Amino acid sequence: MNLTITGRHFELSDNLKRDIETKVERFKKYFTHIINVHVVISRQKERYLTEIILSAKKLTCTAKEEDDDLRFCLNKAIDKVEEQLSHLKDKIKNK
Repeated sequence: MNLTITGRHFELSDNLKRDIETKVERFKKYFTHIINVHVVISRQKERYLTEIILSAKKLTCTAKEEDDDLRFCLNKAIDKVEEQLSHLKDKIKNK
């Protein structure tokens, strides 16, 4: 799995990068053949926008969140992607 973390209009701390890496590792329990995960965090005045784009074999999941708190915004976006992956995994199992 290739992980790309991009910070726009501000610098990402090493702590934040490590947190993102550990949280994105949870995606592997749903699909082992994830190709690429791109996390984009941008700052617009006092608000943060987090976008996660996950690419796997024949599937793409995206999530966007916007909030004043960076950690809350990031966690909500990760939860959205996890929910999508869980739903897709259940869908595949039922077939």
